[in-house]
Amino acid sequence: MKIRKIALIATALILSSQIFAQDNKFGIWYGADASKKIAKGLKAEVAGALRTDENGSNIESFYFEGGLNYKFNKFISAGAYYRCIEQKENDGDFYFRHRFYADLKGTVPMGRFTLSARYRFQEQKKTYIKSVDDEDATFYNRFKFELDYNIPRIPLTPSAFVEFSGQAMTSNDIMIEKRRVGGGLKYSITRKQSVSLDYIYLSSKVSNPAYFNVLSLNYSVKF
Repeated sequence: MKIRKIALIATALILSSQIFAQDNKFGIWYGADASKKIAKGLKAEVAGALRTDENGSNIESFYFEGGLNYKFNKFISAGAYYRCIEQKENDGDFYFRHRFYADLKGTVPMGRFTLSARYRFQEQKKTYIKSVDDEDATFYNRFKFELDYNIPRIPLTPSAFVEFSGQAMTSNDIMIEKRRVGGGLKYSITRKQSVSLDYIYLSSKVSNPAYFNVLSLNYSVKF
């Protein structure tokens, strides 16, 4: 019965995402991540992903990243990471982008609910140079808020989130350039393995397309 309910929910998410697959403004993201405890409160993390657009038919980018995360207590953690991205640019070829970012995250348990807030400071450098501005690194502030719910006696965790981002260091008079809103389900296979299915709606005031819909599939493992 539990498997049937999970299958029905997953099917509903997939079908609903197809409603937004018009005008090629829909993509599928495939990802996996792993973490390993290396000391008290400290763990190493690696992740990789492949992202598509044009209704899932075209590879838009893929990346690999790694970093360290330190948990100060059960409420606050911080991390630093490097991401190497292969991004398809306007000429149809893939070029590297180098991204460094640092996270500060706070978590508040509220019964079966968990509320979290994350601040990320991000720097990114392109290697595809089309204009003088492309030679400079770009800096972003990113704020994410998420609410999770632990369903009793079922290894299934639904969640909802919203994320805002805007440029740091420079100003273009747009406080919030990009926004992500979404929700999904995480299924715990074992205590150390899980899979998740999420729907994400992206909107932007500075890039094309101005809106984009994503179905995200991810596998996580802890060592």
